[in-house]
Amino acid sequence: MEKDALALVGLLAVMVLGMLGAALYLSGSNRRAALAARGSDQGSGNAMRALLERLDHRLRGTSLGQRLAQWLRSAGGRIAPIDFVAIVLVGGFVASLVMTFLTPPIVAFVLGYVFVVAGLRWWVERQRAKRRDAFMDQLPDLARMLSNGTQAGLSIAGAVQMSARELDDPAAAEMAAVVQEMRLGQPLDVALERLQKRLPSREVAVLMSTIIIQHHGCGDTVRALQ
Repeated sequence: MEKDALALVGLLAVMVLGMLGAALYLSGSNRRAALAARGSDQGSGNAMRALLERLDHRLRGTSLGQRLAQWLRSAGGRIAPIDFVAIVLVGGFVASLVMTFLTPPIVAFVLGYVFVVAGLRWWVERQRAKRRDAFMDQLPDLARMLSNGTQAGLSIAGAVQMSARELDDPAAAEMAAVVQEMRLGQPLDVALERLQKRLPSREVAVLMSTIIIQHHGCGDTVRALQ
């Protein structure tokens, strides 16, 4: 009977965590949509959303926040850093309460947060792997488009911008991120190295290195990409 009660409590905790995660995910999507529409709807945002946006901005301004944002973005960018922190804090608290039925309070506190962090890490890494595999499937199309663009007289930067418009996601989103970083003043090689860190694999490294070497060496870019 006691085991059944504990199993029920655990099930309820999982359901609560799932609902919290879904709510925070939706709130992150709503904040991004609100940011896009801020120019036409500045006075209608609520105070909580504005506070979360400010906290997220400050978090991204730290080195830890930047690494967290980069890590989350490599999984598809669905969760903002502040959402991740909120899920850890709230989810860890709920999990700790459940664990108090099984272990002493201090142990429950530690295990609750360990389980939540480990679960989130597993999920993000799984999403990263799926995105990386999808990007690798698009590498031939990406290389061919870059080759065609440079053969038509475009620079490497121009060919990257064209691929961001013509390809499907995730390649389009990653190329768009490279273009955005270049517009903010980052050199092409730095932007491509960041892409390689987001989607680490030997094939991606080879293509990014080829583009960087040809870009700096002024070699036969078309032939190298082909």
